[in-house]
Amino acid sequence: MSSLAFASGLVFLGASTTNVSADPVDDTTDTQSNTEQVVEQPAEKTDPKVVPQDTKDTGNDGVQANADTPQTPQKDEIEPVDNQSESLDQTGQKQNVEPAETNTNIAEGQLDTDDNTGSKWYIDSDKTLHIGAGTVSSVKASPSNKNPWENQVDNISKVSFDDKCTGGDSLENLFSGLSNLVEVDNIGNLDVSKTSKMTNMFENTNIENLDISSWKIKPGADLSGMFKNHKSLNKVNLDGMVFVDNDLTGMFENCNNLSSVTMNGTSFSGAMNYSVMFQYDYNLKYLDLRGFDMTNPKSKFDGMLALDFLEKVWIGSKTVLCNDGQGTSAELNYNDGSSGGDNFTVFKGWKGTDGVIHYGSDQPEYLDHLYDSVEAAATNGDTYWEAVPIAKVKYIVNYYDASDDSQKTLFTTTGSNYEGENIPLTEETTFLGFMPVDKDQLGSIDLAAVKSESDLVQTFEIPIVRTAISTANLVYTENGGTKREIPIRGGYDFVSDLSKFEDALFPKGTINLDKTTFDIFTTLKGQEYPIMSGKFTDPADDNETIASYLGLKEGCSSKEFASALGKFITELGSNYYSETVNLNIVYNESMSSNTGTHHHSHGSSSPATNKGITIKQTQDVATMTKTVNAYNKLGNVVTNRALAANTGWISDEKYTLNDESYYRVATDEYVKTSDVYVYVPQRNIVRVHDDQIGYLVNAEGNKVTNRALQSSTDWITDRYTMINGEKYYRVATNEFVNESYVSLV
Repeated sequence: MSSLAFASGLVFLGASTTNVSADPVDDTTDTQSNTEQVVEQPAEKTDPKVVPQDTKDTGNDGVQANADTPQTPQKDEIEPVDNQSESLDQTGQKQNVEPAETNTNIAEGQLDTDDNTGSKWYIDSDKTLHIGAGTVSSVKASPSNKNPWENQVDNISKVSFDDKCTGGDSLENLFSGLSNLVEVDNIGNLDVSKTSKMTNMFENTNIENLDISSWKIKPGADLSGMFKNHKSLNKVNLDGMVFVDNDLTGMFENCNNLSSVTMNGTSFSGAMNYSVMFQYDYNLKYLDLRGFDMTNPKSKFDGMLALDFLEKVWIGSKTVLCNDGQGTSAELNYNDGSSGGDNFTVFKGWKGTDGVIHYGSDQPEYLDHLYDSVEAAATNGDTYWEAVPIAKVKYIVNYYDASDDSQKTLFTTTGSNYEGENIPLTEETTFLGFMPVDKDQLGSIDLAAVKSESDLVQTFEIPIVRTAISTANLVYTENGGTKREIPIRGGYDFVSDLSKFEDALFPKGTINLDKTTFDIFTTLKGQEYPIMSGKFTDPADDNETIASYLGLKEGCSSKEFASALGKFITELGSNYYSETVNLNIVYNESMSSNTGTHHHSHGSSSPATNKGITIKQTQDVATMTKTVNAYNKLGNVVTNRALAANTGWISDEKYTLNDESYYRVATDEYVKTSDVYVYVPQRNIVRVHDDQIGYLVNAEGNKVTNRALQSSTDWITDRYTMINGEKYYRVATNEFVNESYVSLV
């Protein structure tokens, strides 16, 4: 019997009437006369409950019974027949009878067709949908085009075509939406040669591998969206199949897990529609398109290969990828970094079997330019192409002192990026008071294309100078006479330049400080910023003059004056980003003594009011892991206030007192520069490079030994700071990662 018949509940049992053999009669039992108590029965019609007696026994009276004399049965020796579990055969022997089985199927039915030839189906307890012989078709005249098992989504994980069956005119949405369906067995039993529509047949299922290479596709059949939005589909076998005039629009669209579509000996011809056939299949790295005849002018293939992540491809002599006349293109691109560049390999072009890389402005960037017509495809012929990955280059930037003939390196930054990309010059060049000599290098420099292994590490030497003295103008006026403007070449020390005009500055050779005033301000992008102004003999609050602070005495030589002034400006220069430093020096013999400090007319300034020097500049500072003392302007500890650990403060002045530097954080409260670090607020996300571990340091530059950032992880940062001349991003309270380990997201 077939399993379908058995499942209907039919059970066949044996005959109900049987003969039994006789048992001996116990002569101790109470008996009655044979003639009175026993009804004579023919031997062949023996009652199954009466046991015929053997002729060897005797009755109660000791009279031997003959063979024709029936005996009275003994009540206690008669066994009832168990009709449920056993019966007796013709010889009187017991035989077992199997009980009827219970139907455990979840559901069953028959597919609806006009001629009532629809396949019978059932879903067993293992959640397998069994489809038998007959016609397989979608729901007839369904307004919603839903599959026949739309109410059994949770009960179907596998489909088995148990017998040969024929696909009807439409298999549209046949299994669509069966989100738990992961496997199809015996799909070759389904004949689709007469099927006209298979639209969305497997859409939104979870089958991983499918081999439909035995199918014969009907010319003109619509297979659009057949596997659309199939998130689990990994491998499909189309070997040897023939497609003619078929609509394959979005056949594999948005199958994110699809990695293999084998098409050995497969042919595509006629007026085909390939539009978005493989669109968004991010894991599909290889395709063989040699079987695609796309020369028919009625074919459509817009966005057919809009993958961006294809790495290897065979293109045939009839594979036309671009048809400008129709405004359509297969869009055979490669990932150039604009699409998921952080998570996928980035490429720079296609390399054919001739070894030539096609990319950039000199060559067509995408292959659809090489196969843009029937003639072009025929000319290029069958060619195997590979996308050439962009090399990741390690770069080293050495910033050296342009004013030093030995080109001493002041600090170095490192990192990595793709060839051809630009790398920003580190902002610490301005943060530390430096700037490149070449203003074209203020923004970024480009990494060269990698042509050999030696190009994988690229080193750049960037000359820099102190920003505050990149150029300087000294204007000297004596007794209201002619002004002498003396240009100063920028440099790291710049004292040597000042010494060159000693004779021009105060030609008498000695300086009358009481009759000399100064005015220092910087210029950046046309805006003037005051630094300091006054008379060298102006007293501070503690009666120490600016001259004494600079180490100058009345009657000092012009050389001593130039050296002291140069060192002072150099000190100021590390805190200012400017294009020009301006020094106006005025000597006037008629100037009265002790006229008091005056301020620069271009804006407010901060002359010394104590023996310390105040410089107006704004910076953000932060404490580290301990409470920090505050000091007043005299350098005394503030006893009732302190700065808590790991807190940030805005400072508007830098103050120097007795060779100790401070930042002002309140009206008369200062913190030592050695107790805090300067940072730049900047909220970003940094991502650790794929091939690196992000090692950490604290704000003092000491390595964190028990923690590090895992490769390819993202971290929020709220600031960066300079530690030992290198840029670090803060990723925890007192933990910083070097910029060479990360990139901004």
